[in-house]
Amino acid sequence: MLIRPCNDIAEDPEMAVSHVKSAIESAIGQIKYHPSYISRHETCTRYALIDPVLFALGWNLADVIEVEVEYEINDSGRVDYALLDNDDKPVVIIEAKALSFNGTKMSQERQLEAYAKGMKRGYAVLTNGADWKVWDLSKRGGFNAKLVLELNLLENTPRQCATALNRLLRRPLHHRRLGNRP
Repeated sequence: MLIRPCNDIAEDPEMAVSHVKSAIESAIGQIKYHPSYISRHETCTRYALIDPVLFALGWNLADVIEVEVEYEINDSGRVDYALLDNDDKPVVIIEAKALSFNGTKMSQERQLEAYAKGMKRGYAVLTNGADWKVWDLSKRGGFNAKLVLELNLLENTPRQCATALNRLLRRPLHHRRLGNRP
């Protein structure tokens, strides 16, 4: 299946959701038919499951001005992905885990909370490619109160997943394009 970059179709919301839905259907196929490969370690999960979804959401993973991997964030360490705005500030931070990660969800969430400390806007995401949790950092209250989305690609329809992820994580339309760089 060929997945086109979504930047050219971003103005058509239905087409954008359809594009993300296709990436999610592909990810579901990967999980069902190649679980041993994807579960080996985080890099495989990122490559096979997370990267295609982010790409379908309009983020150019090859553009270091738009997406920075292993982004150093405060004194807590490095988050796996930082999706950047026009001022090179993270609007979305993503902590990825292997599909087969054995740690507790609470420890993963505490790690992400430490990364998100000090951010007053944007989203924090924890995912193993199948499970996606999203926190809205602009909301008031503790980290748990900021949870706005929890979904599993295998338990929800691809359309439901695509609509939810597209609504929260879509690359902003005002973000500079490749030809508009300083």
